[in-house]
Amino acid sequence: MSQLLGFGEKTVTRYENGYIQDKSNDILMRLVDDKESFEQILKLSNNGKLVAKIKNLYFKIKMLYLHIVQLIKLPSRLLSR
Repeated sequence: MSQLLGFGEKTVTRYENGYIQDKSNDILMRLVDDKESFEQILKLSNNGKLVAKIKNLYFKIKMLYLHIVQLIKLPSRLLSR
């Protein structure tokens, strides 16, 4: 998140631990939780490497999800092998 928002690692860590440095940082970090806001912030970051990493991560999560769905659909007798 620090790369996306342009914050230092310590700022993000403080936020994650419940310490809010200022109102603007708090608002920006909360906006990242919203899909549309996240996509807009990602575009504005203009960080090609970060965009590529996030797209790659999204693809991996999607593939893992599809794999899990297929496992759930298998009869339980096949899962016990």
